[in-house]
Amino acid sequence: AGATTLTNATITAGTFPAGHVLQVVRKVDVSNTITTASTHTTTVWEADGDDLHISVTAGNMVCAWVGGGQLNTETAVSQYETWIRFSENSASANQDFWLTAHIGGNFSPDLYHPMQTISASCIAAHTGEMLIKRGVRNSNSGNATVWASDGSSYGKVNYIAMEIQQ
Repeated sequence: AGATTLTNATITAGTFPAGHVLQVVRKVDVSNTITTASTHTTTVWEADGDDLHISVTAGNMVCAWVGGGQLNTETAVSQYETWIRFSENSASANQDFWLTAHIGGNFSPDLYHPMQTISASCIAAHTGEMLIKRGVRNSNSGNATVWASDGSSYGKVNYIAMEIQQ
């Protein structure tokens, strides 16, 4: 048999099979640095203008990868963590995932960790825009943690996400 020609009417009316990748979006060369305050119980998230925006359908899976930049905490030996947030419905519905923990701190010279890629997935709770953000938290009160992304000394942070039909 020959190939089937898809038209806008076919695509609009059709249902893709489970597991079908509906879209892939990316944001490259984010040059924002995020830094925790001294309060260790608060995760600091990427600013709205520097995160990744994707339009999703409720019930579909969204997978995200964030990588690049550099992690450090310079003032004391402490655990610091990386996070991914899936933010929906004007930030009223957040799904947060703690992904890695690192030990760093008061060394001479300073100890910096190259950032690896982190990933997480969720099931979209709402249809509409979803914001995907990187986050950082420090487990030791009184110390700041930095996830640097500047493109010269540390390398830039990059995001990629995909929506998968369920």
